[in-house]
Amino acid sequence: MIIQEANYVKYNRSFYKDRERREAGKKVLLEFFKVNERVMNGLTGFLIIDSETDFKERIVLTFWKSKESMTAFYSEENNVLILLVNKLKPLLSEMPVRFDYKVTSFKTM
Repeated sequence: MIIQEANYVKYNRSFYKDRERREAGKKVLLEFFKVNERVMNGLTGFLIIDSETDFKERIVLTFWKSKESMTAFYSEENNVLILLVNKLKPLLSEMPVRFDYKVTSFKTM
């Protein structure tokens, strides 16, 4: 999976109930990506970042080859996503906020 192939990014911002639940959520996310990476058509990678000033905040960026792939994955009918949300829901203080972005430039150094 190469992030340079990504044309679209989904921004997911979550707030957890506490630091311990944020750590538990990281394990859920990493296991989810490990188990499902082959069935997530168009996904080129992901990035999980935690706030250093707010121990409850986490941002997950998912990188996609096409807008159609990203839209299909984040569809309300996607059972794989529904299962993930149901696992994370007890750990969160509120539901994630999501935004779509188009990659206009990306370069690694």
